[in-house]
Amino acid sequence: MDRHIAWLLETLGWTTLTNETAIAEKTFSTAVGEKVALVYLTPSDGYNRALRGEYQSEGRNILEPHGVLIPAELESEDELIKLVEWFAKSVEEAIADSYAVRLLRLEKAEKSSQ
Repeated sequence: MDRHIAWLLETLGWTTLTNETAIAEKTFSTAVGEKVALVYLTPSDGYNRALRGEYQSEGRNILEPHGVLIPAELESEDELIKLVEWFAKSVEEAIADSYAVRLLRLEKAEKSSQ
């Protein structure tokens, strides 16, 4: 399942990692330079695994509330695809709304209006 989830993330624009604790990463441009978001897949507790993200902004992990539980016994592959897609969309929206990314958009808008 780990590789399948990593592959799904790769199809959504993330880079898969091997021999790392994180299973995927994605780099985002911000007003303070490029910043990396990481994705982790927690071990099963017998019922679920958790797909979680980490992206530091303003001194905290802004992706903490955007994790998703993946049931140990999924009904279908379609369900897994939907969960991974929801996760990727949710974390990318949170990052797009982070202070440094909003500041970069503002700087670009100001430059284009000059």
